[in-house]
Amino acid sequence: MNYMRNRIQIRSAAVAWFRRHPTLVLSFKASLAAGLAWVVVHPLGGVANDYPYYAPLGAVIATSATLARSVRDTVQALTAIGLGAGVALLAQTPPLPQLAALVLAAGVGVAVGSWHRLGRRSSWVPVTALFVLLVGDAHPWHYALGYAGLTALGALVGIAVDASVPQRAKARRDAGHGRPRRPHPARSRH
Repeated sequence: MNYMRNRIQIRSAAVAWFRRHPTLVLSFKASLAAGLAWVVVHPLGGVANDYPYYAPLGAVIATSATLARSVRDTVQALTAIGLGAGVALLAQTPPLPQLAALVLAAGVGVAVGSWHRLGRRSSWVPVTALFVLLVGDAHPWHYALGYAGLTALGALVGIAVDASVPQRAKARRDAGHGRPRRPHPARSRH
């Protein structure tokens, strides 16, 4: 009997401690997702051998306090990466010197990144454009597909971790669940 009571008390204390320190839960989820993404990407071969670090990056991008926020952040990040890669590939289409392509991609990337639907991930458009131009210089399509694809793979791992680790009650309330509804003005009693 004492054993069960002690076990329940320890579990209750641990749960209370994690509720007071939600950043530790988020840190745990991010590190778990990054590690799992690293393990998942290595046996794949091909472009995964060239850029395996983008899978853990995608996992960390996707990890958030709520599953809904994880999905939203992932969609925004992958959209920004795709747009940035497109900007870079278009900047390389005309035969321009590398400096001119870089200037064009940076300017167009910032302009495209101002699209409000990208939210907090808007800066990824010009950054991705510059990465594709400078890092993927010799093989821009190969690099762009590896960057986007492996980041997406890692993001799926991050979302799976978020779905499997319980959310904080406050985070669920903040997302709109459990929030008291205000009565509709037309239906209010006078």
